[in-house]
Amino acid sequence: MPQIAIIEDDRPTSDQLRGWVLAARPGLTVHQWFTRDEAEAALAREHYDLVVLDIELGRERHAGVALINAINKRGAGTPVLVVSAMPATLYRSIMKALDAWDYLQKTA
Repeated sequence: MPQIAIIEDDRPTSDQLRGWVLAARPGLTVHQWFTRDEAEAALAREHYDLVVLDIELGRERHAGVALINAINKRGAGTPVLVVSAMPATLYRSIMKALDAWDYLQKTA
């Protein structure tokens, strides 16, 4: 069964993302992580078929960048979809350079 990781510190947003994923593909397994530490531990022990993450987690403004680097270091080719309120004009090219699959800007 494919596994999806949603890494988002705002619980309502995380739940909404989870709902959208499950509405599109009801049989998927979706794990939700709310902090960088939780996410790093999960990424080290689990294989995910897709990771959806925010750049800013709590007070860590660029936690998502560190997580993308950790994902890339594993070399599994896991697609990463970044969903963040950070300005797309600035961050989209940075995320592409980090090999993120795409960058979607959410409303603040």
